[in-house]
Amino acid sequence: MHAITRYVLNRARERSTMAGLVLALTWLGLNLSPEVQDALTSFATALAGLALALLPTSEGTG
Repeated sequence: MHAITRYVLNRARERSTMAGLVLALTWLGLNLSPEVQDALTSFATALAGLALALLPTSEGTG
């Protein structure tokens, strides 16, 4: 389970993932200003980094 979580969090830290999410939201009808897009990307990246810092490194620890 941690491997899947770690994979998802690693992908969430990538700017391309955040840009893709913004494009998907735009396609769904949500228009965000560039400033809001940057803020959301920074927040999501920081949140993913925090989660990775708090998760155990391997299955055997914790």
